[in-house]
Amino acid sequence: MELLLSPNLSVLKFIPMVKFSDVVEMSKHCKHEGFVVRETNYPFNLLLKIKSPYYLTKKFLMRGGDKKWDLIWDNPKNAKQIVDEEYYALLEWIRNNFTKTQWAALNQQERREKNRKLLWRINETTYHFTWRFRCW
Repeated sequence: MELLLSPNLSVLKFIPMVKFSDVVEMSKHCKHEGFVVRETNYPFNLLLKIKSPYYLTKKFLMRGGDKKWDLIWDNPKNAKQIVDEEYYALLEWIRNNFTKTQWAALNQQERREKNRKLLWRINETTYHFTWRFRCW
């Protein structure tokens, strides 16, 4: 697996021979995109990518459409089935601070910035900057 430790640095960390079950467990708790699993021998072909709940939630809220916004505002219990419990506060914050129309009027980058600011506050004390890590 290759791990980019910071978006501002081009430092990659290769973690060889990690058990698949450990990668799955790590992906549940990481605050970055997830992990790439490759073959153990050259040419190290890509086998699969495991996306983290953090990343999936972030993208769910950033890339949207009427169906997603309807789910969040009109059927919040079902929206909570799509995201992990630790991100329920993010859904609530969006619903409490924006109308569906206001949120839909934002472009992807504006929604990304709103999500990033709140995710930073949610993770700040517990994870201290780990939300910035990203795996390739």
